[in-house]
Amino acid sequence: MERFQPVIGGDAAGGGGGVITFRASGETAHADGGTPILVAGEEAGAALPFGCRMGICHTCVGRLCSGRVRDLRTGKVSGTDGEMIRTCINAPEGPVEIDL
Repeated sequence: MERFQPVIGGDAAGGGGGVITFRASGETAHADGGTPILVAGEEAGAALPFGCRMGICHTCVGRLCSGRVRDLRTGKVSGTDGEMIRTCINAPEGPVEIDL
């Protein structure tokens, strides 16, 4: 069974937000609590991998170097260094660095 959620993010009350640093390019972006990392990065001009934008295809995966992220589908916060995260469904919880 497949489930689709057409809109990811957009709930500013859903988390803390923060500054995102993309290690490969050195670019930074800022996201409020409801903005996915992928969207914030693209708005800041970063060229990031993407696919379905709904958390299904795993094309936007990056390695978390530091910080914590919130899954915008469930509200769950995680943040283990080296954890693989999908940038289209996660928002920063404070400053984060991603190996992308």
